[in-house]
Amino acid sequence: MEGWISLHRRLLDHWIFQNDKYLKAWIWFLLRANHTQSKILMGADLITIERGEFITSLYKICEATGLTNQNARTFIKLLENDKMVNKQTTTKLTKITILNYDSYQQDQQTSNKPTNKPTTNGQQTDNKPATTDNKENNVNNDNKKIPPIFSDVVLYCKERNKNVNPQKWYDHYEAKGWMIGKNKMKDWRAAVRTWEKEPDPREHKNDTTKFTNEIH
Repeated sequence: MEGWISLHRRLLDHWIFQNDKYLKAWIWFLLRANHTQSKILMGADLITIERGEFITSLYKICEATGLTNQNARTFIKLLENDKMVNKQTTTKLTKITILNYDSYQQDQQTSNKPTNKPTTNGQQTDNKPATTDNKENNVNNDNKKIPPIFSDVVLYCKERNKNVNPQKWYDHYEAKGWMIGKNKMKDWRAAVRTWEKEPDPREHKNDTTKFTNEIH
């Protein structure tokens, strides 16, 4: 198995980081997930495994991570509740799907132009120090991921320390298909900030224009 995964520093503030075995199990999940679609033969059946999915079993999870059967079940349930994975179980297999898998796979950008100059971390291809603020870019990219990762919403609401219920906010927009009025949500953090002023947009049906303007 080849390839790599990308981990954001916000993992340090995530509930997974508070439990060593959960952290190990989560990284194992990310490393096991398919980077590209593939097919496997199980008995007489040909199973398609999509990007971000992998086939496993409770026994394999416990063997690889050191979790007990009960710990593994609890861990997977926590991930499902936090909208981080989906689990599908049949009589033959258990399939885990990493939700928002692309956020852990930021494809490297390569140039078609030949160059003799090596590119190193923190440098551009002309050997000049990169001036891009990676942290700012990561935040901007996160804003555009719709739907957002639920744990990111919880963390952002906690950082803002305002009167916004992250579960209520997430459920509201999930039910609306991540639409704001007639427009697709473009910046979920801006939508959270709007709720700080108007905690429940359902009570302000005639104020769609104000809502839309802040997002765009």
